[in-house]
Amino acid sequence: MKNVRNIIKIAILLYLSVSCGSSEDSDSKDSAADTSIYQGTWSLACASSGTDSGSYVFDGSNFTYKTSHFNGESTSCEAANKDFDAEVTGTYKIGADIEGVEGAKAIDITFVTYTMTPTSEDAVSFFNDESGCASGEWELDTKKDLTTLDCDMFGDTAKGTIVYDIIKVNSDKLTLGDSEDDATDGTTEAKRPTALESDSYTKE
Repeated sequence: MKNVRNIIKIAILLYLSVSCGSSEDSDSKDSAADTSIYQGTWSLACASSGTDSGSYVFDGSNFTYKTSHFNGESTSCEAANKDFDAEVTGTYKIGADIEGVEGAKAIDITFVTYTMTPTSEDAVSFFNDESGCASGEWELDTKKDLTTLDCDMFGDTAKGTIVYDIIKVNSDKLTLGDSEDDATDGTTEAKRPTALESDSYTKE
């Protein structure tokens, strides 16, 4: 989930469920997909970029993604360089196998909540300078609901937004799709990632 991960991984971050299959039989098959291997908490202490850390929690059909983003001076997610925390909750649905990516499946993520908390004065100033993004309302260490904002900087964060991603579990490692490219950013089913990202999350 790099859109979320694209802040949030602005990163803006992370996604959840309900894709439509091409037929009723396909929908029925997807809805019955076994999700047991995804259940639990998966964490990343610090991404290879040195600027993001986070966790995914799969609980039944529900999903929570939490991330912290660190400024460009960070090399290993140092607390002193943290700019903001973000959290997405919602639901997810596992779909079909992904052609060309062994062991990966489609995952559709549907936002229910999406919040962000600036943790540095630089982040507060940056957010407050963005017109239409609750400018002037951001405060240090104060959580803000993004589902009510219509703001290009954060992308589509409205409740009900679907992110189309891919997911793979290999033993105690969980990896999602590489959505850095606009053509595979997960904003539509046609733009679902076609490769895995380099960082993996470890089962706790």
